[in-house]
Amino acid sequence: MPRGYGCRHGTRHRSRPGHRSPPLPGTARPARRPGRLWLWPTAVTLLLALYRIGEPLLGRDELTSWDMAGRGTGQVLATLRSVDAVVGTYYLLLHERTGVFGNTPVAVRLPSALAMAGTAACVALIGNRLFGRRAGLAGGLLFALIPGVSRFAHEARPYALVIWPSLCPAYRRRLLRSVRRGALLS
Repeated sequence: MPRGYGCRHGTRHRSRPGHRSPPLPGTARPARRPGRLWLWPTAVTLLLALYRIGEPLLGRDELTSWDMAGRGTGQVLATLRSVDAVVGTYYLLLHERTGVFGNTPVAVRLPSALAMAGTAACVALIGNRLFGRRAGLAGGLLFALIPGVSRFAHEARPYALVIWPSLCPAYRRRLLRSVRRGALLS
């Protein structure tokens, strides 16, 4: 398109240096720089996740996690023969973590809270990349307010630790490829 014909209505006007016309409907927007967009959703999610994290006492499933964390590495590895590998990996992670930070309910639940905060950051970054800064911020903050998010952030179970790594690299890459092809927004 020759210089001076940058208007989306097809009329001629003088382009100012650095001036860009708004994107046409149905076209993908250029990538946005996230800046510190992820900070607010992460902080709100972490705040809600840490609120009364030591209460109530550990539930039945959490007691299983706590028990496995207190076992030796050999015993945890032997358990991998009879449990799902994801749960077994979580038990190994929890075993190492409680060896350093102790086995209080807060210490056992903290990895889940941190993982959900990381997931909120990923939601905000994906929203920013797909639909803009406001949408990313709104998506991340709304994610923080979902009751299931604070529930899984409070549980000493592997759910939050599975959501975070699965959302961030794989899903984000797939969404970005869809946007580049224009398939998602058309």
